Amino acid sequence: MRLTVSTFFAILERIIKFPMSFTDKETGAYYDSYSDVYAAIWDEQMHTGYFEDNISKSLEQACGDMNVFLAHAAGIREGTTVLSVGCGRGGTDRYLAKEKNARVIGIDLSQKQLDEAKRAADATGLASHISYIYGSMTALPIPDTSVDCVWVQEALFHCHEKDTAIAEFARVLVPGGIVVLEDTVLLDATQKAEAMRAFGERVHINEIPTPDEYTLRFAAHWTSTSK
Repeated sequence: MRLTVSTFFAILERIIKFPMSFTDKETGAYYDSYSDVYAAIWDEQMHTGYFEDNISKSLEQACGDMNVFLAHAAGIREGTTVLSVGCGRGGTDRYLAKEKNARVIGIDLSQKQLDEAKRAADATGLASHISYIYGSMTALPIPDTSVDCVWVQEALFHCHEKDTAIAEFARVLVPGGIVVLEDTVLLDATQKAEAMRAFGERVHINEIPTPDEYTLRFAAHWTSTSK
């Protein structure tokens, strides 16, 4: 059975009480507990979809098309090393490994989802291209200048220490590396208070940045002579 997004949040509001903010441990426990519920909506991938070309397509197809769009925009190709931050159940990782022949390192705070992602990689013959590590985006468990691309889909908006996470992205990227960010953002900065009441407090995030705010925050960690 597939649930709608609105029904999903209505169920959550009735059966659980969230803390005011999520620590890494609480975030991991949340996704451990509700991974199967999310799977009832998103199946392979847990992120938004690309509907620009056809608004009537299914969510599953749109999520796959978003991967295609982002991978093309980022220039992902054979041999690219991608760090998949907040990888969840690994649907995007399998796409990048299978269709782009990329090497993917997935990290997540949910051990259950990491285990599910690893089983799926093994079952699809992609284990040689994908590895998984438990870890936080604010303290990435990989060496400096070790990846070509940091791929972050619908994960950074959850983070309460975004500047720390962005600094970590800069640390692990090779010179000339790229960050692929697809995230929940606010297009109208004047609506921040309303958006936080309607959405932010429901999913217990501490802010919803605008695209311009994200641009400034990333710019603080990159210069024209570095990454």
